[in-house]
Formats: sequence, C-alpha cells, structure tokens
Amino acid sequence: MSSEIWSIPHYNGYINGYLNQSTLLLLDMQTGDVLFQTAVEANQLYLTSIGDDCYFYEPGTEESERLLGLIKIPQKNAEIYYRDTTNWAEKHTIYTFDYVLVPDIDTSNGVETRIKFYISEDQLKVAWTSYESIGNGNWEYLEKKVYEIPLDASNSN
Repeated sequence: MSSEIWSIPHYNGYINGYLNQSTLLLLDMQTGDVLFQTAVEANQLYLTSIGDDCYFYEPGTEESERLLGLIKIPQKNAEIYYRDTTNWAEKHTIYTFDYVLVPDIDTSNGVETRIKFYISEDQLKVAWTSYESIGNGNWEYLEKKVYEIPLDASNSN
C-alpha cells in the first residue's frame, strides 16, 4: 500500500513532477501487521510488490548546469526499478526508457498525455495515452506509445 501526497488534483494517469511524497507500507493481510514501512522520494511512483521487491517508476531529469555552467549534469532517462525490502539502499534498474520526461508524441491541438500502468503477474505495461475526440461527441484515452516490461528482476536492460 502506498499513501501519496500530490500537488495537483487527481487525474486519470500519472503526470510527471507532481508527486511530492509517498509512504510505502507492506502489510500482512491476515494479521494486519506492518512488515515494512518507509518514506519514498518525490516523483518515485510505487507500482507493485512481488515478494520482497517493490517496483517504482521514476521520471527522468533533463540536462542541467551548476556553478554558472562550470558543472554540467547529464540528462537521465526515465526508468522502472525495484528495491528489495531486505536491502533498501540498493536500487536495481530493470528498464530504461528512450525518453527523459515524455516520449516523442504529437501534442498539437492541446492534446495532453498521461502515463498509465497496467500490472499483471509477470509483466508491466506502460502506456502513454491522450484523451482525444473519436468523433460523434465521444472521447477516449488513446494509447500513443506502449512499453511491455517483464517483471523478472533478473532480466534488466
């Protein structure tokens, strides 16, 4: 279970940059005992847990400069990673996306994109969607870019 504090109202789908903080609680569903609890960094979206592994989505960061341009910090692409509750300090990247904050999607005509996560037993589907008119006054979330990622921690890219 994850308790989240956002700086915007709830939307259908994740929007980068607005997740201020989270608290992760892993509970024994039979006794209600707290098995694990920790604070999660801003913008680290908790997705699911498999055994002792907790999976997250982290948006990338754009290239930046410090000290009047003397230090350049390279961009970092978005990623899916997990942390093991028995060794929380170690982060294990299982998938690095080909984008920093948002994939290259046509957002002309005011189209806004959202990221949606579909979780199954052994796979994570990450879909960038946009809410668009499909004609006759009907609107739907249309998938623009989809990534299918196996949730086998031993396979990373």
